Amino acid sequence: MRGKFNSPWISVIIGIALIGFSFYSYTKTDKFIDKSVYTTGVVVDVYIKKDNHSSNRDDDYDQPEYCPIIAFVTESGDSVEFKSTAGSTNFDTYKVGKEVDIMYDPDNPVDARIKMAKEENKWQTMMAGGFGVIIIGVGVFGIFRKKKLGKVG
Repeated sequence: MRGKFNSPWISVIIGIALIGFSFYSYTKTDKFIDKSVYTTGVVVDVYIKKDNHSSNRDDDYDQPEYCPIIAFVTESGDSVEFKSTAGSTNFDTYKVGKEVDIMYDPDNPVDARIKMAKEENKWQTMMAGGFGVIIIGVGVFGIFRKKKLGKVG
């Protein structure tokens, strides 16, 4: 016999968590963008990050992501190198020697990222939040459906 904590409620909780995480991430990234110093870096190497989150186990669909290692010089003249976690499935996007616009924390230059506009951050947040709303909607629908069928007390 199942308790009152069943799958529709889990969907609601997951949806709320996704919305909360998306806004937390938005705020954190927005603050980083505001305090960042913008400059140009040069791709010095590329590493491959495989997509291990694929639900399809066929290797033809498990595409690698090519992520750059970027070197740049800070405003104070220090040389810094960082591994970007953002990449592309297109190998030509980050060729060695290519210049890339980046942003970095002036208090901690190792905390650097490929340049992102505030609009991109908002769009990503809206997408994640939208998925959260959909998941909540599915859960609420399930709760009302079970209640209508007399299965939720």
